Amino acid sequence: MSSRPSSSLRLLFPQWQGTPVEVLHERLPELTKDQALSGHSLGGRLLQMLAPESETPVAHVPVDMSRQRTAVSGGIYARDVLLKQLRAALDILAERDPARVLTLGGDCSVSIAPFSHLARRYDGDLAVLWLDAHPDLTTPGDAYTGFHAMALATLLGVGDAEFTRALPAHLDPAQVLLVGLRSGEKNALARQAELGIGGLSPADVAHDSSRVLDWLRSTGARRVAIHLDLDAVESSELGNATVLEPGGFRLTQLIRLLGDVSEGATVVGFTVADHLPRTEILLRDLLGRLPLR
Repeated sequence: MSSRPSSSLRLLFPQWQGTPVEVLHERLPELTKDQALSGHSLGGRLLQMLAPESETPVAHVPVDMSRQRTAVSGGIYARDVLLKQLRAALDILAERDPARVLTLGGDCSVSIAPFSHLARRYDGDLAVLWLDAHPDLTTPGDAYTGFHAMALATLLGVGDAEFTRALPAHLDPAQVLLVGLRSGEKNALARQAELGIGGLSPADVAHDSSRVLDWLRSTGARRVAIHLDLDAVESSELGNATVLEPGGFRLTQLIRLLGDVSEGATVVGFTVADHLPRTEILLRDLLGRLPLR
């Protein structure tokens, strides 16, 4: 791997340990626990196959596929392996030092390393749009132990000290806007209010992008990083997220919003996360049972 800085990097990070298997199995009753467990890993790899061909260099974050290292520690499911994978992603970014990072995951915590890298690189000149049905502001000690729901809190420097210390920079809450918000645990929503992070529902941007663009101008930032959890999208149009909730963005609305944002600021970071391909998981299991070897 070259240590020379590159202008752009596509980061393939098919991390799956951020969501406890019991939660996945509850939300995906059609799947066995074994099938559900590595669903985000398959989802991340499929995103790389489906994404447009590009000359942008690709870096693969090593992801442990062992199903044994998932014990809850310090209030975080699979804490040790998640910390190891976060550090591996940070090492790649430190070595490559890209000015622009496009991340394909995996659970929502795959945005932590690239967004922290960009926050360090642009030192205050970075706004973050977090497109998600949930605020991702859970912390260890809350009832839910899934690290994917702690992603934004960790980026803000709130949560497990070993994770937050590993990051080269933290986000300023004033530079973050939640868009697509329509659910969330009580503690996480209270933390959003405490931190003063703004939030918009899909209905707030259904007809035009003015509220997002006004907020973006108010930050003074010339650059923006966008996190897209697929649960921000209307589930009847795209049913490949962990949580299928109605009331999300229509695909045409999402495309319009992202186009408007890219005209108002330079997009230096983009993550697509929480791709859980239900049909393909079942198909993979079927193919594994057929006499194809």
